Amino acid sequence: MYRKILIIATLLLTVCNVNVFAHGASIECEKKESYYIKAVYDGGEPMSLAQIKIYSPDNKKEPYEVGQCNENGEYNFTIDKNIKGIWTVQARLAGHGTSLNIEVDENSKVTKTKLSTGQMVLMAACVLWGLFGTYKYYSRR
Repeated sequence: MYRKILIIATLLLTVCNVNVFAHGASIECEKKESYYIKAVYDGGEPMSLAQIKIYSPDNKKEPYEVGQCNENGEYNFTIDKNIKGIWTVQARLAGHGTSLNIEVDENSKVTKTKLSTGQMVLMAACVLWGLFGTYKYYSRR
């Protein structure tokens, strides 16, 4: 009985394209005199007191600035406009995180970091492997 339920659940999960946002996070950026970001979970709840790290194009290992969001997941910062290139902003809280890139040049545009196709395939393979392992574990009982 459990075997049939597990097989049907596995098939439904692999065939259906369902968006699941259990652990996702998102970050929005708005440019005024300074940059304003709002970090939220995929469900819309703010990432209260999330740690913010900003990396300059010159040094991607040491943060240019480190800070913390307020209770609404908001953070304001300024960057040195004389340092041209791609700045990276990361927001992290309790294992959840997201990042975005700010390109500083004449146009100064903001782009979100997205998962590559390879990363998505790897995550799907890990989920299927976990489901297969669960199936094998319960089929031996």
